[in-house]
Amino acid sequence: EKLYADCSETEKYMVTMIEVNDAAAKLDAMLFRTVFKSRFEETTDAIRTLNSACDELRSSEKLRKLMAIILTVVNQINTGGEGKMAMGFTLDALLKLNEVSCENWRLAIREYTIVSQRFVRRKRSTRRPVCSIMS
Repeated sequence: EKLYADCSETEKYMVTMIEVNDAAAKLDAMLFRTVFKSRFEETTDAIRTLNSACDELRSSEKLRKLMAIILTVVNQINTGGEGKMAMGFTLDALLKLNEVSCENWRLAIREYTIVSQRFVRRKRSTRRPVCSIMS
């Protein structure tokens, strides 16, 4: 009793908690309640960011064109332009693009796609107008 009376409030609380059945679980529950709101807000923010990124990917015209180019190139490689063409591919298949290469250029399909797109963009930017107004 005398030792208990000499204890600070925090120490008295801990001594009392030692006597409580399943005190560890109760302390864990108290800790959970304390941090729940901030963790919930962090998780909600992360989910909003992820949803926003997914919306951007779904609406990206550049990504859609790139995927179409990849599908066309891979269909050409697999079938030679003849036979049954694939209508799509899995994202895992994109990892294999690094393994497929062109014999003459020693380029992976991924690199070929990038180079060809740069070439197409360069051609578009240097294109002259089909008709011009003469003064």
